[in-house]
Amino acid sequence: MPDLGAPDEFTDELPPRQSRQEFLLNLSDKIRGERDGQSVARTAVTLLAGHLRLDRAYVAVVDQDRDAAEIGPEYRRPGLVPVEGTLTLSAFPEAFAQVEGHTLVLEDTDSDASLSELDRHSFGALGMRSLIVASARKGARRPVWALLVAMQTPRRWTSEEVALVEEVAERTWAAVERARAEDALHESEARYHALFASSPVPFMVLAPNPPDFTITAVNDAYLEAARTTRDALIGRRLFDVFTDDPERSGQLGPEALAQSLDRVLTSRRTDTMGRVRYDLATHGGGFEPHWWEAVNAPLFTASGAVAAILHQVTEVTDVHRAEEVLRQSQDRQAFLLRLSDALRAEASVDAVATRALALLTEQLRLDRCYVTHYHLDEDRADVTHQLGNERVSPLPDHFRLSDFPAAMRVVSDRTIVVDDDFERQGLSDEERRNSRALGMRAFMAATLRKGEGRPLWSMMAISASPRHWTPGDVTLLEEVAERTWVAMERVRTEAALQRSEEQYRTLFDTMTEGFALCGVIRDAAGHMVDLRYLALNRGLEQQTGLDRRAVEGRRFSEVVPRTDLDRWLPIYAAVVNSGEPKTFEEYVVLLDRWFAISAYPRPNDELALFYHDITERKQRELNRDVLLALTDELSRLSSEDELLHAVGARLADHLTLTCYHSVDVDEDRAEVTLSHFWHALDVPDIRGTYPIDGFMPPGGLARLRAGETIVINDVHSDLPGDTAADVALKSGADAQQIRAYVAVPSSQDGRWNAYFAAADSAPRRWTAAEIELIQEAANRLFPRIERARAEAAVHASQAQFRAVANLVPDLLWESRPDGFTTWYNDRWLEYTGQTFEVATGWGWTDAIHPEDREGSARRYREAVQSGQPLRQEHRIRRHDGEYRWFVVQAFPLRNNHGEVIQVYGAATDIHHLREHSAVLEARVEERTRRLADLNAELGNLIIRTAHNLEEPARKLGHLLDPGRPVDPHALDGLPPYDPAALAAEVTRLRAVAQDLRHLSGLETHDLRTDLLPLGEVFAGIQAHAAATARGAQVHWLIQSLPIIRGDRALLTQALEVLMTFTLSETRGAQYVTVSSQEVDGEVQVAVEDNGLGLSGEEAATLFDLAVRTDQAVPLLEGSGLVQVRRILARHGGWAWAEAQRSSGKVVLAFPRDPAVTEFEALFRKDKPGW
Repeated sequence: MPDLGAPDEFTDELPPRQSRQEFLLNLSDKIRGERDGQSVARTAVTLLAGHLRLDRAYVAVVDQDRDAAEIGPEYRRPGLVPVEGTLTLSAFPEAFAQVEGHTLVLEDTDSDASLSELDRHSFGALGMRSLIVASARKGARRPVWALLVAMQTPRRWTSEEVALVEEVAERTWAAVERARAEDALHESEARYHALFASSPVPFMVLAPNPPDFTITAVNDAYLEAARTTRDALIGRRLFDVFTDDPERSGQLGPEALAQSLDRVLTSRRTDTMGRVRYDLATHGGGFEPHWWEAVNAPLFTASGAVAAILHQVTEVTDVHRAEEVLRQSQDRQAFLLRLSDALRAEASVDAVATRALALLTEQLRLDRCYVTHYHLDEDRADVTHQLGNERVSPLPDHFRLSDFPAAMRVVSDRTIVVDDDFERQGLSDEERRNSRALGMRAFMAATLRKGEGRPLWSMMAISASPRHWTPGDVTLLEEVAERTWVAMERVRTEAALQRSEEQYRTLFDTMTEGFALCGVIRDAAGHMVDLRYLALNRGLEQQTGLDRRAVEGRRFSEVVPRTDLDRWLPIYAAVVNSGEPKTFEEYVVLLDRWFAISAYPRPNDELALFYHDITERKQRELNRDVLLALTDELSRLSSEDELLHAVGARLADHLTLTCYHSVDVDEDRAEVTLSHFWHALDVPDIRGTYPIDGFMPPGGLARLRAGETIVINDVHSDLPGDTAADVALKSGADAQQIRAYVAVPSSQDGRWNAYFAAADSAPRRWTAAEIELIQEAANRLFPRIERARAEAAVHASQAQFRAVANLVPDLLWESRPDGFTTWYNDRWLEYTGQTFEVATGWGWTDAIHPEDREGSARRYREAVQSGQPLRQEHRIRRHDGEYRWFVVQAFPLRNNHGEVIQVYGAATDIHHLREHSAVLEARVEERTRRLADLNAELGNLIIRTAHNLEEPARKLGHLLDPGRPVDPHALDGLPPYDPAALAAEVTRLRAVAQDLRHLSGLETHDLRTDLLPLGEVFAGIQAHAAATARGAQVHWLIQSLPIIRGDRALLTQALEVLMTFTLSETRGAQYVTVSSQEVDGEVQVAVEDNGLGLSGEEAATLFDLAVRTDQAVPLLEGSGLVQVRRILARHGGWAWAEAQRSSGKVVLAFPRDPAVTEFEALFRKDKPGW
């Protein structure tokens, strides 16, 4: 091998990491430009030797079967003997054994203990004292290629030097393999180029060598779809090229594609992939999201071996790009859509370019716009198409790239944007003169590149005057350039397609998609009226069952059903007339299948039709939508019945079911309970509990217990056996009009506990998609039912606990064994005014009286930590700041091992006991005063009554005394005889007597006290009054009233008397309001009305017994309002009236009994408003 000479420069030591990275980038750039493996290897070893200051570096192809290593390109220092020809591997037994498993690093072959004498002798013969051997392996221990670097002297290799050699070996091997693959590609390129270049469908051919799946061929449509170049793909491992974005979540494209390719090799059958996201790498190092549908088909040799895999893809990112489009301005998007439509209609490259330039010039108001093709090797750019006005002169057909060096540096890696060329920094005088000669002041150039730093084609937008190009302008130009290039490539592809009809047909005969080539049949007026089948491929035969030999040459209308013909012919006619391809999805009733049909117009009045069977995808898409909607609905539901109804209703609607039901299984009791049942037909409701053996055939039970889904297409034919039990089961199914069903089991803790069934009243062949949907729906249902039941149980338990805990008047809490408090009842929070967050932990101590706080907290901590009960007394602050005395008790809760797991505490208010004496004295004093008032009032009544009766009796006594002489003046002072007045006086005296009898009865009546809701009593009074003519005219407002202890009969009597006064005709009240409040330990009930008011004297004497004897305010017959006060006094209360001018108000006071407080609160929850 010739001496390559010494490298230009060497470094004294391995450069830092950045320098190493620059070396690797430089290496990649240099070997990427080499076209064959020898040149790649020679460049690599030369650069590596210079970088590491090596004596020798070479590559070798390893063939273990031949015990040989064939030496490839070598670098060596001048004066060294070349290593040529072939080395025998067995001459290096220990060294090669290490190379088989990992990189070999030897710092001194003479002293290395891992080498044999034969190894040392062989290395010595080659003049190698220290070396590194990095290999490429196929399999765990099978090196096929190696890179060796060596020194004549011992050398301590650094870890970075070893890593660099390994990296260079990997890159060089990949480049050599790529070069070899390219050589192989070049050999077959002539044979397949026309075939692939002419197809509008993206294809790629892969070698069947997993996991590499080396790319051996691609067509132009694939390059266009993948936005890459052929040089970037051919010969490379599939997943080295298409890596996808490793940072995104979900299944990555390489994983899904690799699984499909493995299935092809395993099954030797075509594998159709579902929709897959597979992002493409961008030039900037990022990733651009794309979605694809792919079909992978095996290609066989004559002997039946898999020779290659044909990979066909269809890009389906339109919907995602549509979302991107919506975020752009309406004007720019409308233009791009119009541009695409316009370019799609053009049939030649020139027409596409001219139309694109015209539309772009109009949209951006340009002075000139042109397209340039670059020829870097010839320092030339060709202006192939241009449009413009007189403000910018036409560009020459050719110009030298070297005249614009600054612009070319930008164009090589990004879009160039210049707002004012005259102000641009960094231009040479010659370059500035060249720009002025072209008349350009502002311009943009969007470039398509073939590989890094190699511009291929540019579209340039020019303004004769300075202009600020917006980001939208730049994006628009880049979009137009890309779409124009794609459209031009499409036209070129279509032209190539016309020149390769035979190859085109051969290709599509290997497709799994259906393909038909049709001729257009027109009527006399030139309108398309039918099609004639010219050719069909095997894929269409397999999809439809048609025999292409019988179909070719026949009319479309002779083969296709009329209903399909009427839908499809207008679509095909539009495609033919517009020249625009169209893809649409259709359901074919005759085949019960969905197809994506793509129609492409062809020259000579022909139409190419592609049929892609999308039945499974459509079903799964519809199922996915159902499951998404179902999941969303289930997330808002909580009860078991709601969940079952939601799942069953959606399945019934989507699958047209007749019946669905849910069954709970109790294996221990050998029973099943049909808990939820729905049937679209009029059949008996069979919900209930049944023996398990009579509800399901034995085989079905075994499968359900094993967790298998049961699928019955026809009860009569699928259920075996003719025993009495079998007959009974079939009869039961007939009675319920169930002929087909799918039953999905549920298990909990390894035991079968339920199943969900979807059924139809007619025999039915359940599809895989339908079964999957029912299974998915059931699997979403079962855990939610378990959760709903568990939550219901928890809620019931919690509600019961809260009801009890919040019912008692005590303050309750719960603590951990360390004393940290974790829960309080509502009574604690309401009493102290603390929030739960404040009270949690040791926050409760803040509510303890400062004098009691430290000792109480210490005793509580000691008690809970020791697990001992506690009883202590301290003062707790109420929410209004008042401190009250409580007795506090704490009780530990222990587990089965005697360990304290929780501590429960309770605080009982004993403040009333501490202050009981004072309270009793105050109440006795008040009641004594009221009793004295009543006694005084009674005494006054007696005195007044005696006085009123004494004088008339005395005078009448004189008249009636037979022993006394008649005194003619005895009746002086008496009023004249008036019968009416006399009758009134008699009535009044009888009323007084009645008052006294009633009062006597009230004083001797035994009180029968009970808990009495005052709201309920007043409601009864209201109902009684409303039955009268006067009461029906009154509007009542009874607010929330308390519960008291009282005698229902006596209090009802008092309230009836009071309301008789309140609703009397003379007072004229129309509105009555009853309310209550607590004042100084009493409950005061106010009865207010809008009737005639009371003066101060009338209010003060309204309940007086003495009033009747004076006849000042004759209000009521009988004992009257005096009863009210006496009855209230019997209950420890009082009654009084308040003077108001325009309304009446009576206050009834009752003593407050603290013992009924909690019961009153509970009572009000049950009966709001009472």
